[in-house]
Amino acid sequence: MKKTILVYDNQLGYFNLLKDNFKHDYKLVLFNEDYKLYNIGEDATVFFLYDDIEVIDLIKIYQPEVPLIIGCSYAGAHCLSGKKNIYDLSLMQTKDEIVRQLGDLLHTITDIKEKAL
Repeated sequence: MKKTILVYDNQLGYFNLLKDNFKHDYKLVLFNEDYKLYNIGEDATVFFLYDDIEVIDLIKIYQPEVPLIIGCSYAGAHCLSGKKNIYDLSLMQTKDEIVRQLGDLLHTITDIKEKAL
């Protein structure tokens, strides 16, 4: 069964990149305002942070037991990286590098979660 990945991306560019590259490997669910009404049981969350105001949304959806990948293009947002279950994805790379790094992170995270079960 495919692992479910919740994706927060207000501008949809990275969500579309994920769909183009990982739709056969993962079930990708785009975050929307009705998210809390549903229990999708995500295996990981990928949060693309464009500005500081979106940190409020990050706090709303963050669950310590669910691995979180934060994609950001500015240095200030990486203050959470290195914490347990939080991973850093630099968006200051080429699309190919982002896809490769994200694929590696998702593979590692879902493997860890599977072994814990």
